[in-house]
This record gives sequence, structure tokens and C-alpha cells, in this order.
Amino acid sequence: MIVFDKVTRSFPHNGQGRVTILDNLSFSVPRGEFLCILGPSGCGKTTLLNLIAGFLMPDSGTLSVRNTAVTAPGPDRAMVFQEPTLFPWLTVLQNVMFGLRRQGITRSSCRKQALHHLEITGLAHAVGEYPFALSGGMRQRVAIARVLALNPDVLLMDEPFSALDANTRERLQDELLALRTTHSRATIVYVTHSVSEAAYLADRIIILGDRGNIARDISVTAPHPRERSSAETLELKTLLRTYLGELCSCIPSRRKQLRPS
Repeated sequence: MIVFDKVTRSFPHNGQGRVTILDNLSFSVPRGEFLCILGPSGCGKTTLLNLIAGFLMPDSGTLSVRNTAVTAPGPDRAMVFQEPTLFPWLTVLQNVMFGLRRQGITRSSCRKQALHHLEITGLAHAVGEYPFALSGGMRQRVAIARVLALNPDVLLMDEPFSALDANTRERLQDELLALRTTHSRATIVYVTHSVSEAAYLADRIIILGDRGNIARDISVTAPHPRERSSAETLELKTLLRTYLGELCSCIPSRRKQLRPS
């Protein structure tokens, strides 16, 4: 579904040349996989998502989705950000309908699809509310409903639950896994700083190191549904913390930036 082939991406740095964030990165993501990306701040996790989304272009190398080179954003890829990006002047229903309307779908079909996805995200009671009246968790659920309504092939998630309290975060993790059963063809790339979240959600975990190299590529064999306190999950969390600790010791300047949870 997604293929990085020797992708390099750099950015201007303090007016003195450029700093390389991803350097000659190659990996692939099969269709339907739930991939979590871990790594220290500045290693390129969000840059990786923005490249897949088409918000950024590689300096060199190629990136393709469904065997087509990514040259711009497209409806086959949708992003959920850390902070919900809702239109404050639109109701919950109108926010979810917005992207569908831009695809040229009739208003009645838009409304039907939007209501369906608000129902499965537990927001059917809030269709007429405006974002200011919602809790942080509810706003994030609206953002998720909006992208799921677009039925994307690739769902990109950039620490979508990190700003929420622990109970809300765990509830939304469970809802995301439940929603995945109704959108089983979607490929999910999920950036997180939390080893607990990665161990609970992922089919596969990639740990990025310095300059975006792949330090570890781990297949998670435990089936869903998982228990957060099961021996398998706890063992995986311990293993991830060990790998991240080893990585930090190799990158002294970033040691304080990585706080596995």
C-alpha cells in the first residue's frame, strides 16, 4: 500500500544550510496494517506522515501509495492531527459533511454518511452542537468521524490522543480498534510517543532513530482484542522501553527528549 524507496527530506536550519530529518529511508506498509511509529522528538515521525499525506515532497527518492507516486494530497489519504481541526462556525454534522460535499456527493448522501459515522463514534446525540460546546475527547471523535466518512485507503494519525486524559485516551483507543473492524481495508500509520499505546494498538511497530533511520522493526503477533495488563502486552512494553533506552544512549543530545510512558 505504502512504499518509501530511499526517501530523503531536509529543512532549512537557522539560515545556515539544511538539516536532514529523513535520510535514505526505505520501508513498506502492506494494505490493512496498523503501523505505529515510535522514536525521539525530531527523528522525523511527523515529517514521515506529512510526506505520505502529500503535504511535503521528498528531496530525493520516491514515495508511492497504491503503486502511484505521491505528488499532492488526495482523498485516498486522510490525517487526524494531535489537536482537532474543526470549523468552529459549523455544527458537528456540518463538519463531518464538509469533506464529503467537496467530493461532489449529493447533500442527502453526505448527510446519511455523516450521521452513520457520528453514530458509530458515539456522537449521534451531538449532531447540532458546535465545537466550543464539546469536550476535547468529543472534538477528537468528530475529527475521526470526519476522516472515516471519507473512507480513505490510508488513515494517518499524529499523536491524536496525547492531549487527552488517561481515561478518555483509553476509551478512544478502544473505539478506534472497534471502528477498524468496520473499515478493515484502511491502512493506518499512527505516530505516538507512548510505548503503552503502541503495544496495545499496533500490528507492527517501527522505531525511528537519528535522521529517520529504522532502528527497530517489530511485528506484534498478539491478536486483538488485547488486554492492557496481559503478560504479552507488558512484555512488549518492556521490550520497547529497552530499545528506546538503547537508542537514547546512542543519541546523547536527544536523551532528555524521549520519555517513554
